[in-house]
Amino acid sequence: MLRILNFMPLMIIVVLMYFVGTFAGEVTIWGKVALEINMISGAIWQVTWGTILLTIGLVALYIEVSLSARSNAAQIVNHIFSMVIFVVSLVLFFIVPQAGTSEFFLLIMMMFVDVVAGFTISIRSARRDFGGADHLTH
Repeated sequence: MLRILNFMPLMIIVVLMYFVGTFAGEVTIWGKVALEINMISGAIWQVTWGTILLTIGLVALYIEVSLSARSNAAQIVNHIFSMVIFVVSLVLFFIVPQAGTSEFFLLIMMMFVDVVAGFTISIRSARRDFGGADHLTH
């Protein structure tokens, strides 16, 4: 069971959270206030469920990018799954009305960064690990 987690991109969890929150409740849940925080300035910061979801997405993105420096088979499969999740989410954004929100668009942008950064970092790490391709950089 834990081996499966090595292959699964964390962004799938965030996408599933989005759809569970959307279909279990309503699309507008992401704009609803989850908590209010009194700031030192006297302002009241109203944290929405969408802000919480996007924060979780940013943390997942950070973890994914930091893990992409590994160059093993599990990480390569993870990159492939990340690409599949990105493409599926992009299609859902255009064809499913509940996915046509700013929150979901920003999650798609995080997935795009995950895919591009993952492949870029993996390629650079592989070059470093194998000590090759120095002649390609000149």
